[in-house]
Amino acid sequence: MCLSGCFLTKAQSQDFTTGNDTVLAAALAYERMYFESGNDSFLLRKAYSYKQTGNYTEELRVLARINNPTFDLYYEKALAYFFLEEYESCQQELLRAQYIQGESTKNVVILRILSLIATRKWGEARQEMLTHNEMLGISAEEVDRIVPAKVKPKNTQRAYNLSLWMPGTGQMYAGHFGKGMVSGGIQAGLVGFNLYSFVKGYYFTGTLSGVALFYTFYLGGARYAMNLSEMNNEKKGNQISERFIGYIK
Repeated sequence: MCLSGCFLTKAQSQDFTTGNDTVLAAALAYERMYFESGNDSFLLRKAYSYKQTGNYTEELRVLARINNPTFDLYYEKALAYFFLEEYESCQQELLRAQYIQGESTKNVVILRILSLIATRKWGEARQEMLTHNEMLGISAEEVDRIVPAKVKPKNTQRAYNLSLWMPGTGQMYAGHFGKGMVSGGIQAGLVGFNLYSFVKGYYFTGTLSGVALFYTFYLGGARYAMNLSEMNNEKKGNQISERFIGYIK
């Protein structure tokens, strides 16, 4: 999921350049300054340096060494967890950041909404947008365009179960009617082939060819329906995120 750094990253130290070697050298320098002074702000700056290289795991290790709870600490942890796609941990750190701040800030609200979208909690994300629409600078009508009230993620297990109940219906549920028709048609054809083989006395051919193929397509079709529903959810989630980011720029 792509994010716009203009609102997800806070104004930070200007001591760094973009080169990885320089950034890592800065991290070592900040570690030395922390060792000499015991000032947590140097650890925070060291964490920023790892963030610049995209090493969010190492950034979190550095942040975990900071004992003094601050808004910046919890927000940076939340941001790192978000980029690592650990959305539940992101939400927990955002709650801690909000507690320290005493109120929600725009960055916290934006990151919370994006993490809700990523975890398919689109209804909750919509409610957050409506609650903080003035802070975000979006109207209720724009919220409706970003995430319609009726939009819901597809249930991947339901898609799987539907395909087991009636081949092809799982793909249709996932939003792929044509693929569902093809899958159902193929499996219906294999059933017909099995019946024909047994009627004609081709028991060996019917068992090894028809039944085996049907079983393969039957289970494969159910798994495919599950994958299609997951891809549908991912596509919709990305579209919602892109619309949201577009409106709050």
